[in-house]
Amino acid sequence: MTAELVFESRLSYHVLRQEGIVELDPVIALQLELTGGPNMYASDSFMINHAAWSMTIRRHNPAHLPSTEPPGWVKYTAVGDKSLCVIDIHQSPERFASLLDMFKGGHASEITVVVDGLADTADYSKKWDTAAHASMPVRSICFEFPLPQSEA
Repeated sequence: MTAELVFESRLSYHVLRQEGIVELDPVIALQLELTGGPNMYASDSFMINHAAWSMTIRRHNPAHLPSTEPPGWVKYTAVGDKSLCVIDIHQSPERFASLLDMFKGGHASEITVVVDGLADTADYSKKWDTAAHASMPVRSICFEFPLPQSEA
């Protein structure tokens, strides 16, 4: 079953990495707050809406990822008393450059992620079988940025 998750970005970083003399592809790292969508529960009944959410946006490299891959994955990890949800997204080089420019201008007002793998429950919430599937595919992603207001 698919579900639409709506986020606000709280912090965004442009990450440039190097290993030895090899410069790795840059990424955009975001800290997110889940602001819309269904109530979601993990296999251990933890309400995933309250997990620490983050997103990493990578420049897509066709040599490493076939075109049949979904645009990304959502991964769930429980570490001690903390639950982490990480969204890992790859975008075309052109879209990555455009997103980087947009994030340099400010935060996204809304990020909508459509995921597969959540089951409906009797109380209209969603259950993610995190015990069997620690990750689920992202079917689509939409970034919304406010347009600059003209000065009157």
